Amino acid sequence: MPDVRTFVSEFQAKNKASAERLVVGLQAALEKESFEPVDVLRLLSKAALESAEVSALWLVDCDDLALKIAFCGICGDKARQLRALAARLKDVTGGLPQPDPREGGYSKLFGYLRGLQTTEERAGAGLVAAGGFNLLKLTACADRLALAGDEETRALCEGLLRTDEQSSIDAGLDALMAVALDEESQARARRSGFRTMDLISETIEPLQLRKAVGKKR
Repeated sequence: MPDVRTFVSEFQAKNKASAERLVVGLQAALEKESFEPVDVLRLLSKAALESAEVSALWLVDCDDLALKIAFCGICGDKARQLRALAARLKDVTGGLPQPDPREGGYSKLFGYLRGLQTTEERAGAGLVAAGGFNLLKLTACADRLALAGDEETRALCEGLLRTDEQSSIDAGLDALMAVALDEESQARARRSGFRTMDLISETIEPLQLRKAVGKKR
């Protein structure tokens, strides 16, 4: 069994490699589905809402005080993001009414994450693994927005959203350092991280992306 520092370093590296492979598929799907700024904003809004709800659910029964505080912060961060995204959507669409981010239902990833019980699973899967992918996802979305000439929304992705995501990842790494001290805990973190990446691969399929933003073919 590796020591906790080695484990956390390897865990992050393996999930980063998986995220890099997945984001290639995301980039292709965004191009295939001709995602415009309004679609990107709706996609990010849905993701922010799901993240806020998962964090709120985890907050209730979290025993670790530092992680409980981190979940509080994530809820606040996502609320700020949702307001910023809604304001930008209003500008982009000229004030047209926007669909509720909950329309189309919740993702399978949301269903999986909300059911996780241990600190190492929640930190490893929800904060480190999913967070690592989300950082690359923001870059992919920013690139798409740059092609569309939407500098303001691109700056939102590269600024506020990226900063908040990195903060979540850092909290997850700190939590793993504190609890992934034995073979069983490390195994739970690995399994949950692997499953998270597996489910993310489903969310970036063209059909699921269209469902997330209400695009029709």
